[in-house]
Formats: sequence, C-alpha cells, structure tokens
Amino acid sequence: MKFNIFQTRDSEIRRELTFDGSESWEPTMASKYMKVAMCEASNLEDVFHMGNGYGDQTQIQRIADMYSLSVGDLVECVDTGDMLMVDPEGWTAVSYYGLEA
Repeated sequence: MKFNIFQTRDSEIRRELTFDGSESWEPTMASKYMKVAMCEASNLEDVFHMGNGYGDQTQIQRIADMYSLSVGDLVECVDTGDMLMVDPEGWTAVSYYGLEA
C-alpha cells in the first residue's frame, strides 16, 4: 500500500498535539501541514518504523525536511483515502481540509 506522511513545523500545533494527539485535533490545523515523504508499506506499523529511521528505508522517499514520525503527525493511506494521526497509543482517523497531497 502507498502512504503519504505529513508534518507541521508550527510549534504551537506540535505542542498542543504532542500530549493529547487527536483529542486536540481541529481540521483547520491541516493547512499548517506539508507532505514530507511517501512510502510503500504493508501496514501503519511499517510506516511508523520507516518514519523513525528503521525498517526498510528503501521504501521511503523523503521529499522535504522530515523529523522522526511522532504523535500529531498525519499519515494518509493513498489506497483508501484515510487520514490517520499518530496518537500517544496507536492511530486515529481524523477529518481534514486544507491539506495538499
């Protein structure tokens, strides 16, 4: 499956989401995110591993400055159109608009 990884450099948004993850998510925050990588993986856990520098690094293409995949980052499953946020425990589907793939 194909995935896009989105991250924000907005320190206020990062601070707010780091502790609460999707509980603090507002769809308008998406306009502050940018696509930083694309990858092919079997599942979200593989995406998480690749986004943190381990796992099969040949399957990830970084297209912008990317920090390690963390709570508050977004991962889009291209095949299903689902947008998921890395939460303190697991993943949560989030609604979004203003995000350019």
